Amino acid sequence: MTTYLPRDQQPPRPWKNGGGVTRTLAVSPAGAGIDTFDWRLSAADIDTDGPFSPFPGIDRVLVLLRGTDLVLTVDGHDHPLTHPGDRLAFPGEAAVHGRLQAGPTWDLNVMVRRGRVQAQVDVRSGGFEADGFVVGLGGSITVDGRALQVGDLAWGDGMGVEGTGRVVHIQLDGPSSR
Repeated sequence: MTTYLPRDQQPPRPWKNGGGVTRTLAVSPAGAGIDTFDWRLSAADIDTDGPFSPFPGIDRVLVLLRGTDLVLTVDGHDHPLTHPGDRLAFPGEAAVHGRLQAGPTWDLNVMVRRGRVQAQVDVRSGGFEADGFVVGLGGSITVDGRALQVGDLAWGDGMGVEGTGRVVHIQLDGPSSR
């Protein structure tokens, strides 16, 4: 069975550092707080330049969902994310600063506790069967026949992902990976 969480049903919460807004898509264990999760999927609105919250012991992957030209400076090295679907993996304890080059962006954050959970994060077009999680990235895409908009989340086993659009496909390996 496939479960869906549309973006408009994802309640916003302040960032850990108070500098923006995030929406938790899924977390394990259920109800875990920002410092106690094994893994966490979230979407963040980035409206201004600024530092990212530190997450020691956490491996992160950030995927640009909407907007263009976000530059992440990670431990002094610039990493431009220029188009939706661009992604960057980095350790949560790294010093990270985001700079907007062309207006606000919206990103997906995949965070896993190092040594406990591993994440595989891929951007794919429709026409495959998915286990794990998929997040709408754009274009015409359905999951088990239901339209998936940018930022919508679906999860399950053996999901049929169809259409000409793209999704972020996330597979987690470790305790409580669903």
